[in-house]
Amino acid sequence: MLTVSNISKIYGDRELFKNISFSLYKGEKTAIIGNNGSGKTTILNIITGNLSPDSGSVFIEQNKTIGYLPQDANLSPYFINQNKSCDYEDMAKGDNKLDLLHSIICFNPEITLSLNELKKYENIDITQNNDLAIKYAEANANFTAYGGYSLLEKGKKILKILGFSEKEFTQDINTLSGGQKTRALLGKLLINDCDCLLLDEPTNHLDFKAQELFVNYLKNEFKGALLIVSHDRYFINQIVNNIYELNNETLTHYHGNYDDYVHQKAQNELTDLRFLEKNKKIINKLEESVQTLFSHRNFSARDSMVKKLNIIKDIQSKYTCKSNNKGMKISISPENQSGKTVLKFYNISKSYNGKKLFNNVNLNIERGEKIGIIGPNGSGKSTFLKIINGTREADAGELVFGYNVQLSYFAQEFENMRAENTLFEELLNNTSLSSKETRDLLARFMFTGEDIIKRINDLSGGEKCRLALAKIMSEKPNLLLLDEPTNHLDITSCEILENALKSYTGTLIIVSHDRYFL
Repeated sequence: MLTVSNISKIYGDRELFKNISFSLYKGEKTAIIGNNGSGKTTILNIITGNLSPDSGSVFIEQNKTIGYLPQDANLSPYFINQNKSCDYEDMAKGDNKLDLLHSIICFNPEITLSLNELKKYENIDITQNNDLAIKYAEANANFTAYGGYSLLEKGKKILKILGFSEKEFTQDINTLSGGQKTRALLGKLLINDCDCLLLDEPTNHLDFKAQELFVNYLKNEFKGALLIVSHDRYFINQIVNNIYELNNETLTHYHGNYDDYVHQKAQNELTDLRFLEKNKKIINKLEESVQTLFSHRNFSARDSMVKKLNIIKDIQSKYTCKSNNKGMKISISPENQSGKTVLKFYNISKSYNGKKLFNNVNLNIERGEKIGIIGPNGSGKSTFLKIINGTREADAGELVFGYNVQLSYFAQEFENMRAENTLFEELLNNTSLSSKETRDLLARFMFTGEDIIKRINDLSGGEKCRLALAKIMSEKPNLLLLDEPTNHLDITSCEILENALKSYTGTLIIVSHDRYFL
């Protein structure tokens, strides 16, 4: 269905990947994983034709339709049909006035144009005008012939799967939030029954219930091929039967789901370590032989030995690079121990815009507990943490901290950072670290050289996340509040953070939709 052959891509002076190839077949469900910036999204953009490879080619089987969900979605997707991209949303006048339900069925020109023609008569009394009645009947017949009413019923089912309420079906698409638009576009792709779906971080805006329904749909109802770029390990584990890891410019194939990948990779790394140790011994012996030949003035044999030595050293260097991937170096240790009781809630209540988020919460949190808070989007999880942090007030009740509690708060939207500060200023001005200690700490979170003079406003989500974690590490809290800490982290960074939190001896309260992390 889809074949990628020997594609390469260079950005500036950096080669993202070189001569990578893979195929995707009917019914196959595949994930591409790798660190932030490794080129995963670039591969999807090359497949869709948004980018051209520097070399290599992409072949899509004729008459196969491919739908693409980008990370930063709007409601104008395109589908690739017979190797041509088509943006049907732009082909219909007035489509931007549609509600959510009618918008998601507009995935081809026929249904889109017939719906817009039918909409012309929506607020017109045609009972007194035969010409209008005839035109309406024709428009309704066309809409029916293109399967419009069946699509509307299917659309309702898919929107419910993606977490929309029936009340939201009639919402103007221009009033949707970013997360709602992403879910709506996903619905638009699912309703089209594409032969293949390319999904870039599809679970970013889905709560637990919506994720479960979406997983069930992909496993049991979607019959096409699937290519996913995702950091959501739980989602990958449930869905895929193939994984490609993009690392050090190359693509490595693993059979099975994420758990299988972890096992296979551990085995490969053990093999690599054994290979490195074996090669090291060979290199030592060859170096001794070179010295012996030199002392015996056997230059011809020595030169031949040096060539062999250089080849083995080059192989050793590549394997060493492969086994020494950069990553954050996190270690969070409380400076002081808190009392046994860390936090007590007495009848805490909070409402927002007339909606009761939580009522009469009574809770006793003790030292060393690790607590996860889950719930649907908008249920008040972040507000709960902000009340603890003191940036929101409860409507009723009392919150009492125990003895010697030192709190650090990781904000989901990084609102506690000053946009005009550089990384260096943000860390230096908000901690008790010296200039040298600040530079050393930033280096532990992969900020070196000119990175440290970047403005906060210019950082990516992943960079802001790493900086926020660096601040927490410098504060040495014994009570740690984390609001969606893995949202912008790649899988490697998530695992590094997990290991640090497992070793953390303080008290931990986490809001997260990342089930694998929890």
